[in-house]
Amino acid sequence: MVRRRWHTLYARLTPGDRWVPHRRVVRSPRPGSHPSARTVHHRLNRVIVLSDGLANTGQTDADQILRRVRDEADKQIALLGVGVGSEYGDALMERLADRGDGFVVYVSDRAQAREILLRRLPATLTVRALDAKVQVSFDPATVRSYRLVGYANRAIADDDFRDDRVDGGEVGPGHSVTALDEVRLVAGRPAPARAAQVRVRWLDPAERAAAEAYESVTVADLDGRFEQASPRLWVCYAAGYLAEALRRSPSGEQVRLDDLGRIANRAAESTRDPKVRELAVLVGRADEHD
Repeated sequence: MVRRRWHTLYARLTPGDRWVPHRRVVRSPRPGSHPSARTVHHRLNRVIVLSDGLANTGQTDADQILRRVRDEADKQIALLGVGVGSEYGDALMERLADRGDGFVVYVSDRAQAREILLRRLPATLTVRALDAKVQVSFDPATVRSYRLVGYANRAIADDDFRDDRVDGGEVGPGHSVTALDEVRLVAGRPAPARAAQVRVRWLDPAERAAAEAYESVTVADLDGRFEQASPRLWVCYAAGYLAEALRRSPSGEQVRLDDLGRIANRAAESTRDPKVRELAVLVGRADEHD
């Protein structure tokens, strides 16, 4: 029933010629508003924004819009963003989703729009974990150096990990989150030596109670050959370093796109995943235009 209603609403969507963010984003459903748009307590309340992220009418100051979105998120109304357009304002859309306790995706063609709006989005309107955070503590006796690949705008202070007032990320059913760390080990350390401890903390969406889990990573977990690693690690490596190469970061310049292409193609053959094949094609195109 819910899926049929969603498909009906999707079929009625029409594009407009401007985005008025302070009306479209912060006029979210709330108690006392029109009955069809009322916030329902003890239910999941979501506002979905489809936009190119280019605020061009009305209140266009990002900080003021973000403060209003944060106010609505505090009322347990989450914002989900779907980005479109060749001139896409990804920075604003990402910040809106972050402040709105939601997430943002981008669609570039009709097939992607159908995949996201008709299949993925209805399945991810629920949330399994609120304000999820991950903390990795490296052992200096084992790890000589480390660097997080990407996530530059996701970092929080170490002391804020257990501060539940500090905003984290939201995780829905079926979602997975991957972070890549570039690690150099101290030579000669034994295989059982601990290299890092990974902690995850989140809030239960219903009770808002905090929970934590942790796992240790040893030298043996890291000291294998890349060719023998899981194909999914190949995918993450290719995607992460493609992003680094495209933004021409110092680490991205150390990786050859043709090498990434071979890794992505090997991963596509192993996984038989159309999305991984698409990644391999994108790496090849980037290499052609490099």
